[in-house]
Amino acid sequence: AIIRAGKIGEVISVDAYQGFQRQALLESTARGGQQTALEAFYNLAIHPAYLQLAFLGNVHHVEVVGRKTGRLGGAFPEECSVLMDGEYALGHLRFSVNIQPYLNAVHIYGSEGTLFLNLNTMTLISHTTSRLPKLIQKGAYNVVEAWQLLTAAMRNTTLMAMRRLTTYPGIAEVVRRFYTSLEQGTPPPVTGQEGCEAIRLLDHIYSQATMNSHNEKASERLANKTGQG
Repeated sequence: AIIRAGKIGEVISVDAYQGFQRQALLESTARGGQQTALEAFYNLAIHPAYLQLAFLGNVHHVEVVGRKTGRLGGAFPEECSVLMDGEYALGHLRFSVNIQPYLNAVHIYGSEGTLFLNLNTMTLISHTTSRLPKLIQKGAYNVVEAWQLLTAAMRNTTLMAMRRLTTYPGIAEVVRRFYTSLEQGTPPPVTGQEGCEAIRLLDHIYSQATMNSHNEKASERLANKTGQG
């Protein structure tokens, strides 16, 4: 609603970060091997992928860099950074197994403001352009951000006490809209084509990350040799 109303102007770029619960992933990978790690990647990475595509439109160019730390073993890159040139905006997508605590967030940058959505804590912070003097503006931004966090915390605490706060409210909303579309004969909230595009993007990211990734220990050895030289 905020974006549709034009409150942040034109969307210029979108940053999405998807973390993993490292200990749970390490344990499951130890039991199921690299196939389990790959399944975990697709299970979680699909969410920031379709969020990016919703703002970027058709992606013309993708650059992927991966890093293997060896914590999961095998060829799976535990760190991955993706730059995308989309039809409407630029996108940056980041995956990390090693950064903790686990985080899932989206930052949307517009020509008139920014939005920061923390999907873990279910909080939204928005900032828009201001005509206040620069020095006052800095303090005002802090007050506005603190107030938004406080009201979000109070709302989430109330919903939790009423047992109305779910872990994945977005999925429940999509399912509800899907059944509504079946009943009313209207288009579904997510089309099959959109789903295919998101999977196609993930396939490309995984392929390029595996191909372009390097080993952290090898980089350390190279750095040591350079320093000694």
